[in-house]
Parts: sequence; C-alpha cells; structure tokens
Amino acid sequence: MPGGEAPDLAGLRNGPLPLSRAAPGGPVLAAECGRMGRTTNTTEGITVPYLIETFDRENSYDRRLQLRDEHLRYLETVADKLLACGAKLSEDGETADGGIYLVDVDTRDEAEALIEADPFHQGDLFREVKIQRWRKAYLDGRSYL
Repeated sequence: MPGGEAPDLAGLRNGPLPLSRAAPGGPVLAAECGRMGRTTNTTEGITVPYLIETFDRENSYDRRLQLRDEHLRYLETVADKLLACGAKLSEDGETADGGIYLVDVDTRDEAEALIEADPFHQGDLFREVKIQRWRKAYLDGRSYL
C-alpha cells in the first residue's frame, strides 16, 4: 500500500480489522482478498465463517509454483467470498507449505466446493484439507468477544 498506510476497514462486519501489510509477500488482508459485507452464517448475530487449512504433499514446492498463476486467477473469481487467505510458510519464511483460507459462505458444502475448485486442489497439491467454523476472538491485540 502506498506509504505503508493500512486500508480503511471501518464498517466491516464484527468491527474493523486493524491489520496492516507487513513486508512484500506478507499477509493478505481481508480487504485485499475480498469484501466483508455479508451477514449470513450467524450464531446469535455473530458471523461465523469457515476456516480452510491446507497441507501440501511432501516435496511438492515445484508443483505449487507450476500451479500458482492459475491459483491466483481462481482466487480473483472467488474474492467476494474470501475474508483472508494466504500461504503457510516453513521456518525459512520463504517456502510455502499449505495455506489458510477464511471464507464467507453459508454452508460447509460451499466451503468444500470452493476449495475443490481451486487449481491447487485440482492439481493434487494437497495431502490434506481441513474445514471447520472459525470465530474471531482476538485480532491485533483487540478482543472481539
């Protein structure tokens, strides 16, 4: 972002998301990844999105790189459902080894369909995919409880 400024995230569901982009290649903000205006998928008025965690197969980094451009194009097509997304990195801080997606969909079936349509999934990159509900409790030192 120009000048290192964080985007104006006021008015997003469950309050603002006070994150800023770290260094290039750092975490992707929900505002950069998708919009957050949906209010479905609630429990007692609190939005409960799905967390999708993926785990790459061993020695699959070259395959990840081969599929990356197609994967990024796919993410653009589902950006309206992405609250946050990004790769999990190994200890070297450079090598991707799976990913995290926070998705705003109404059902588990929709979450499954979203990840199954991802070129990473279709290209057999993942050895495991976990899907479960996620509730924001703390973010950037701020309580949302």
